[in-house]
Amino acid sequence: MLVPEAIAALTAFADDRAALVMAARTLLDRQAIWGSLWWACGRIVRDLDPRAAAYQVLDEWDADPTRSHLRLALQRQNDDDPVPVVRQVAAGGPDGYLIVANDAFGESEPQDPAELWLTAGIGSVVPEPVWQRILTVMSSAAPRHVELSLVAPSEVAMVVTPKGLLPPDRAGAFSDVPIIPELMRFP
Repeated sequence: MLVPEAIAALTAFADDRAALVMAARTLLDRQAIWGSLWWACGRIVRDLDPRAAAYQVLDEWDADPTRSHLRLALQRQNDDDPVPVVRQVAAGGPDGYLIVANDAFGESEPQDPAELWLTAGIGSVVPEPVWQRILTVMSSAAPRHVELSLVAPSEVAMVVTPKGLLPPDRAGAFSDVPIIPELMRFP
């Protein structure tokens, strides 16, 4: 629910560009680990009509096909295939994935990489500058409300994205998150 709530909050500042940028920076300062939040904030801030962009972003968020792709992939599993452990991607970058350790998909941990699948919903995969910012925030001593793990593509069997199933070394190359310099400037 973080992204829809953030979109709703940002629309309150749609008529004041400076306040919109400040609100987006404040959101990202407090929730920097979520790629989808970078995606939403970036898309809204860069648009000449932030209010219309917010509605468009919300429509795209609601229409994200990632879960449908996951459901279909799981249905196509053979009986002798290992049962995958599925984890949500908070953010993915060119060289890894920041995952939610204990999420709604379950408590079990994979015994080998063939069993680990990741879901990287819309906006979760970010470009290199945003990825580096996220890694910097993650390595800080600031407390987090979510237990996170950083995994390399070699530790993952498959990544489920809005484009479908992708090998983990390719999924990190597809980012639709805009790089907005104004959003990169916060402590």
